[in-house]
Amino acid sequence: MKFGMPKAFTSVTHRLMRSVRHPGFMLPAALLLGFAVSAVETACTSQIYFPVLLLMNRSAADARPALLLLFYNIFFLVPMLAVTVLYGLGLSTKPVSD
Repeated sequence: MKFGMPKAFTSVTHRLMRSVRHPGFMLPAALLLGFAVSAVETACTSQIYFPVLLLMNRSAADARPALLLLFYNIFFLVPMLAVTVLYGLGLSTKPVSD
């Protein structure tokens, strides 16, 4: 795989994921991991959100900025939802990576 996290980050991530296999830790760990990922992604997503929110604030009567933000959110979420559904249906990463 050409793109991805550096090996040092990958090994730390895998170690952390293996350490929270106890059922009582899964929900807090998932929430903490989700918060961490959101915090890191803010650097990318805020470049879209902040200008559009400012534009929406200036032109409250115009629905176009809100529609653009809605389309951005849809296209941002659809791939993640598709991967989640395919994984839930039993698709493994092995055929995809070959």
